[in-house]
Amino acid sequence: MKLMYNIKEKGKFILLLCALLLIEIFSTSNQIQNVQQLDSTINEMYADRLIAQDLIFKMAETIHQQKNILFADHDQDPINRALEQRSEKITGFINAYDKTALTTDEATILGGFKTKISRLTSMMLNANEGKSDLYKAKDAYNAQLDLLLADLNRLAEIQVSRSGYLQKDSHKIVSFSNIINELNKALMIITALGIAAIALTSKSIVPKFPQQERLN
Repeated sequence: MKLMYNIKEKGKFILLLCALLLIEIFSTSNQIQNVQQLDSTINEMYADRLIAQDLIFKMAETIHQQKNILFADHDQDPINRALEQRSEKITGFINAYDKTALTTDEATILGGFKTKISRLTSMMLNANEGKSDLYKAKDAYNAQLDLLLADLNRLAEIQVSRSGYLQKDSHKIVSFSNIINELNKALMIITALGIAAIALTSKSIVPKFPQQERLN
């Protein structure tokens, strides 16, 4: 009876250790997912937010250059060429921005931004072809540039907002990973204690036989 009882108790220990092993596998899988998610967050912070913010800054800088050129005291032809060159630069920045992971709001704002750039291009083409006098259209042209800057401000606000969300998300991932690490430590301790308990009680399974005295 004692032998069967010990076997039954050790069976419970083995089942407990198996359960702990399954929990360990599950927590390790979660850790891998957390690392992958954190890696994705870091990639978005750099590839989609920092780069986008840099492109926004460059576009805003180029638009301010256009505003300065627009009101410069020069002949119309050099002004037209200078404005056109900077519009081409902005188009290149837009193409680079398009390659980042856009949110729904970003895509909408960027679409409107492209439309305004097309209007500016049409205005420059008309001026170059003599269909309009750019000096007379300065106010309208400048108003379009102000609208572009307003769009860029909205895009910059999205970058700040999204970066803040990613920062909070990364903190949550790290906090959860720390909890998993502590759980893994506890499981290792429990597993070690379970193995030690089995080892200490293993002798009781072996039946003890009384030593027989040697016959003379």
